[in-house]
Formats: sequence, structure tokens, C-alpha cells
Amino acid sequence: MDLPVRASGLPTPDDLRRWDAADRDARPRRVAQLRAALAEAGIDAWFGVLREDIRYLTGFVLAEGEEHVAGDSGRTLVGADEVVVLADSRYRVQAHEQAVDCRIEDTLPDLPGRWPELLASIRPIGGGRQVRRVALDAASVSHATWAALVAAAPEVELVEAGP
Repeated sequence: MDLPVRASGLPTPDDLRRWDAADRDARPRRVAQLRAALAEAGIDAWFGVLREDIRYLTGFVLAEGEEHVAGDSGRTLVGADEVVVLADSRYRVQAHEQAVDCRIEDTLPDLPGRWPELLASIRPIGGGRQVRRVALDAASVSHATWAALVAAAPEVELVEAGP
């Protein structure tokens, strides 16, 4: 059965613009709250892999299910003073348009190969000289990926950052 849609209940273009602006304005506070929690836990950086977390902190949007074909695009590394968003050539323009306060880095099919370079490119949240502990949602990456990241930077401890 088709139910009638009340036109007055739909968001207007002005509503959508206002919501987008409010979301964009809230991102620095969200990132600051994440950094504060990480500093309290003695963690130097956060590596985001869930599309919901990435959108919430950066504005970069992957459609539902798109994360399965996006490779490492959208994955996000939060350090003390910047947020890095990975994007391959398919997502580079989108990342620059949506994640305007972030540094956009090219991603290649070999995340573990770039892992030490990415970690060295950010300043640790704890104020140390180099990243030693990175929070990562263990339930959202394969064991093989986790092991490859550990092997790529054995001096860096990956810390489970789940719910």
C-alpha cells in the first residue's frame, strides 16, 4: 500500500544546508574530544576504518556498502594536530570537497607498505617524538590486515579501540 507523503514533513534545501553546516562546524569539537580521550589513555593516534566514524570526524562519505569496494579510501589517521584521509584516484576530488579540514593522502593497494610513512608523517597526540600506540577498531579489520600493520611497524603497538 502506498502511503501519501506529507510535503511539509520533508526537509527543505535550506534545512539540508543548515544541517550540513552544523555537522561541519561540529567536527573540530568531535576531533578534539577524540584526542582528549586518546591522550588520557596514553594513545598517540587513531586509525579509523568504519565509514560512520570517518564521516562523523571528517565529512568524507562512503555510501552504505561502498566501503567494500573503496579499498583503503576514506580510512583516517588522527594525530595531535591534523587528520589524514586516505583516498585513491577514484575518491581524491570527493575527499578534497568533503574533508576540507583534513590532509588528503594518496592510498595505494599496499596500506602496510605505507603504514610506517603515514605514522611518521603525524605528530603523536601524547607529545612524544614518534607514534608508539595507535587505536584501531579490531572488529573492523581482518586478522591479516592487523598482522600486516604490526609487521610493517613492529615498534608501534596497535590497541583495540572498539565499543
